[in-house]
Amino acid sequence: MKEQNLALRKAGNTYSQIAAIVHCSKTTVRFHVTGLRCRKENLFEKECQKCGNTFAVPKRRKDKAKFCSIVCTRSNKDEIKRYRDAVFQKTNKCGCGEDKRYLLLAHHINGNHNDNNSDNLELTCFNCHAKRHLRQTETGWVVDYSALTPRHLLSTL
Repeated sequence: MKEQNLALRKAGNTYSQIAAIVHCSKTTVRFHVTGLRCRKENLFEKECQKCGNTFAVPKRRKDKAKFCSIVCTRSNKDEIKRYRDAVFQKTNKCGCGEDKRYLLLAHHINGNHNDNNSDNLELTCFNCHAKRHLRQTETGWVVDYSALTPRHLLSTL
């Protein structure tokens, strides 16, 4: 990607034009072409979770950035809608009986968000989804979306 950006810049394209051609941000293009740091911040190179391209991201966003461009972000959202629709074909309501589509979410049973197999997805309402992500602390149960509640405890909560 870096070589492609350099070649396009030598051909007289602007950073905006190059970003549109290779589907990445102007910051990434500028970083590849000039090697300069954005606003004197350290930039980190990350790999896009959708297309696999490397992209530059400021230090303050290194843990949050997942996609190299808006194109990859949008295509990922379309993919999420597709697997949610696949779950709706299996069942159209939550285990608690909630059936309003706008209140239902696709929950990854094993906690792996990259495993979109229909056997790993279940339909839950907001409340049941929160119950599936509880963590016990000294003061009681708290919602923690990085944790999974043990399945055998769900009926008691």
